[in-house]
Amino acid sequence: MQVIEKEQSQQQTDPDPSAIVIELLRVLAGELSHRADIDAARTTMQAINKAIEPGVSINRLTPKVPSHLKEDFDQVFAHIPEELSGVSSALAAAKPFLPWKADDSSGEGYYEGGADVGRSYSEGNMCCPLIGPKNSLIHSDAFLMVLFFLKPRTLYRDHVHAASEIYFNLTGPHGFRLAGKDWAQYPAGSVIWNKPWGEHATRASSTPFLAAVSWLTDIDCAIKVTPKDDWAELEKELQRC
Repeated sequence: MQVIEKEQSQQQTDPDPSAIVIELLRVLAGELSHRADIDAARTTMQAINKAIEPGVSINRLTPKVPSHLKEDFDQVFAHIPEELSGVSSALAAAKPFLPWKADDSSGEGYYEGGADVGRSYSEGNMCCPLIGPKNSLIHSDAFLMVLFFLKPRTLYRDHVHAASEIYFNLTGPHGFRLAGKDWAQYPAGSVIWNKPWGEHATRASSTPFLAAVSWLTDIDCAIKVTPKDDWAELEKELQRC
């Protein structure tokens, strides 16, 4: 009898990974509802809510953070502002269950094969696929959403893609170069909408970068880099931050 009671108690206290991941997505959708004046934010919120409708199944993927990024990722919570405390709490609860993987130019990730992503990005990025068509916690053929992390002093080089994309920035401020304009700083809580084939780049200086990034169309497309003459200098500047 004591053994049965112990097993029942253990089942009651063990966390439910599926419920925790769904709660993280629910919190993200709730935050986007406060930014629904932006069409892409409202569309993303609706897509998340559809993906987590009752009865949804969570794919069992192996939780992992690349070893060389663990220390930097642990620091991210100190840079999520109080206004996003709900996101911070939900992310902390989900952290033990999230699968992270570095993106690269092998052709197996988001870039086209052989893309010149640079050493800074190759060594400083990782993505957690929350919703999408393959290797994601929740399957969807119509919507893609990842958590996207850059360690400090990382350049995410200028690039384009066919997908309509939204960044919901969870830390900041961080630099973005959008549609050929000069670099501009965007704070935590900001939303950036990149239209299809709109050129953009990101840089993380002394603060780790974290965003919820969604593709609303053409979710199977490949990212293409758009070479710039200042990449080498920008990467040197970041190392001096």
